[in-house]
Amino acid sequence: MGYLSNTAASVRKMGINKSEELASAFKEDWIITDFIPIIINAYNIDKKGYNYRISCLNSLGIVMKHMT
Repeated sequence: MGYLSNTAASVRKMGINKSEELASAFKEDWIITDFIPIIINAYNIDKKGYNYRISCLNSLGIVMKHMT
């Protein structure tokens, strides 16, 4: 999940896309137990700017499609 704090926008975008692939493969259990806590932590801790928080929100939006 290091992509969330990467300075390159293209790396953050690629990480968001890979998160969708992981969510598709690992399903709800992974999303709830592993992914969401990391995203929340990154959103709350990151003080670098809004682009990083937007990446967290975009990741959540993409992954939530795989919740049933």
